[in-house]
Amino acid sequence: MIADITLGQAWGYVLALAAALVTLSKAWDIIVARIKPNKELRNTVEDHSKMLANGSKQFSEIKTELQEQRDATAFLLRMDVALLNHFIDGNSTEAMKHTRDAVTEYLSERR
Repeated sequence: MIADITLGQAWGYVLALAAALVTLSKAWDIIVARIKPNKELRNTVEDHSKMLANGSKQFSEIKTELQEQRDATAFLLRMDVALLNHFIDGNSTEAMKHTRDAVTEYLSERR
C-alpha cells in the first residue's frame, strides 16, 4: 500500500498534515487569547479583594485609635473641669483627690 503512493500524493499528505498543524496551532492561540483576559480579570479581582480586606482592617484600626483619642480627650476635659473648680473655690480637695486617682488609674491602664 505504501508502495502505491506516488511522490505527489506523499507531498499532498505532508502538506495536509502541515495545514492541520497550523490550523490546530491557530485554534490553540484563539483559545488561549479568550482564556487570558478571564484569567487576568480573575487575578485583578483577587488582588482587589485582598486590598479591600487589608483596607477594612486598617480602617478598623484607625477607628479604634480615634475612639481611644476621643476617650483621652474627654478624660482630659474632665480633669480640667476639676482643676477649674478647685481654682475657683479652693474647696474641691475631694474632687481633686478623686481626679488624681482617676488619672493614676488611667495612666496605669494605658501602659
